[in-house]
Amino acid sequence: MSKFLIERKGYSLSLETTADGVLLCGGSFGAVTVAQGPLFTLLLRNLENGEEIALSAETGWNYVRETESGDYLRFDFGAPASGADLMLSVTLQLSERGVHFETEVSNLDERYSVLETTYPIPQPANDVFDLFITAGPGHVLRDFRHRDYKWERWCPSAHLCMQYMALTVGGDTLYIGHHDREGRTKRYRILSEEGRVSLAVAYPAENLGKGANSHRLRGGVNWEYVKGDWYDATMRYAEFAHTADWIPYINEEGRPDTPKAFKELPFWVFDFLPNIPEQGNNMPESLRYAGI
Repeated sequence: MSKFLIERKGYSLSLETTADGVLLCGGSFGAVTVAQGPLFTLLLRNLENGEEIALSAETGWNYVRETESGDYLRFDFGAPASGADLMLSVTLQLSERGVHFETEVSNLDERYSVLETTYPIPQPANDVFDLFITAGPGHVLRDFRHRDYKWERWCPSAHLCMQYMALTVGGDTLYIGHHDREGRTKRYRILSEEGRVSLAVAYPAENLGKGANSHRLRGGVNWEYVKGDWYDATMRYAEFAHTADWIPYINEEGRPDTPKAFKELPFWVFDFLPNIPEQGNNMPESLRYAGI
């Protein structure tokens, strides 16, 4: 077994390898403390009999190897107990701001299909803390552990378009951000029930349902110490978002790809806007049927 203690100004993190897995033992980001939790969970389907198998970084791997070099730490997992020809790696890139995690899944087995893999998401250990989620305009859920709350959403969607969360204790915040330049789909699952809290973000596998499907969890995830609260965490996400590939080019006249007719409209209608080639020059449905 090997133990790894990461200590930087403002944050610390502890990990440990076992005979058949890796434990994320806990840590702290200012006053925000992190409990033991999995580096990942993975859902696998046996295509021959339809059985679904849940795997975790914590146990069930016949091959576990670590590589450490300066501010770089990598864990490789292979030969799971299920018998699938599957390998997975989690890398940690350390900086003064925090830790950037990248996860990659390599499935070489035609008998199995990876369905989803979760990102490393911190599980809060504090008894009292606030959770910020970006549902709608954003919500601060005060004293989250002591309220019953269950929430699950796909992102991006109409109700969830920004891929980050934040945990706050006093004037310290742990920012949890997916700096995904392509804005790929993720599923957020948030739970508080009778004092038990679970935070998870899953990446649906590419070529889901097909055998030997491999993928990288797009954007990875950043755990960063931020002095302040949800607003300061939002400014951190904005810093990334302004460089993302899904932000269009805008000049003094707005977006160059916006049709002239739309720019001259005296009002906008919040409506269904189809976006398929067969419909040609798309427009909001209410305007189409109104003959405008």
